[in-house]
Amino acid sequence: MKKILALVLAMSMIMILASCGGSKPAAPAAPAASGAAPAASAAAPAADTIVLKGACTLAADHPYGLALTHLSELLKERTNGRIQLDVYAAGQLGGETEYVEMLQMNTLDFAVIATAPLANFIDTMSVFDLPFLFKDTEHVYAVQDSEIGEGLLNELQNINVRGMEFMECGFMELGCTTPLHTPADMKGLNVRIMENVIYQDFFTLMGANPITMSMTEVFTSLQNGTIDTITNPVVTIYTSKLHTEAKHISMTDCIYIPAILLMSQDRFNSLPADLQQIVVECCEETKQYERGLFVELEKECADAIVAEGGEFIEVDDSVWRDQAVIDAVYNKFVGDVIPADVVEKIQAMA
Repeated sequence: MKKILALVLAMSMIMILASCGGSKPAAPAAPAASGAAPAASAAAPAADTIVLKGACTLAADHPYGLALTHLSELLKERTNGRIQLDVYAAGQLGGETEYVEMLQMNTLDFAVIATAPLANFIDTMSVFDLPFLFKDTEHVYAVQDSEIGEGLLNELQNINVRGMEFMECGFMELGCTTPLHTPADMKGLNVRIMENVIYQDFFTLMGANPITMSMTEVFTSLQNGTIDTITNPVVTIYTSKLHTEAKHISMTDCIYIPAILLMSQDRFNSLPADLQQIVVECCEETKQYERGLFVELEKECADAIVAEGGEFIEVDDSVWRDQAVIDAVYNKFVGDVIPADVVEKIQAMA
């Protein structure tokens, strides 16, 4: 009897093993890729959906990032899902100069950047970098929305980039690890600047040591002492958490920093006419949205900086507007690099 039971059990085990051997184990799930696409693209788009990429170097909650998100929502709604714009904020895809090159090569579709890096591609764009050229924000908008601004946007097509709209970034303030009351306080300090020859000359003439650096490197460079001073508007200082290191913010308004919404010219040309028109309209609406948002956020960010231990230093404009320094910069760049008549027209609009 025991032999019969043993034989039955043995036959059962053979059958079970044969059954298991006939099926393959499930493949393990693929690991998530680093730098994965944003949540907006988590669901696979329809086969006929045009998937675009938009980037900025600043945080997702900065007006740059919020504007791109707004544009993404508008495009999806107005095209009934024919266009999907995925947004990559906080420098996920590189720095601003890299964005311009990617737009030229059609490997990036949209970017919001400051105009300063564009001066390395289009000389006339340097006009925005001249110190103390603009009286206030209203003066800036009047210029940007005039034929001067339109001409500058159109000129970008010469480098295979489409200038869609000017947007807002704000006036440059100086955040420092020590208080700056006069230009003399800047002597010998390492000041971070964007890649821009006018910035380089201006801060050198002010007695500082300007260091060209991508925005993605600024926070760490403040922490390790590579730089002492930053050159950013208030909203950027707060949303990038720079005020936690550069606690003393001198309100010099020395240079206005415009933002600009760019698109790959090749990508724009590839779209059918009806989608081109929708893109143009959505970019215009995004400009208005971003400008309004900036006004709200500027005060909120200033209040938050103070609440978190920072301070704002109101400076004497007459001391900071050193005419010898201003003349030296204008004499070098206006006429040779920037058309003199453009500068004169801007000054006349103040």
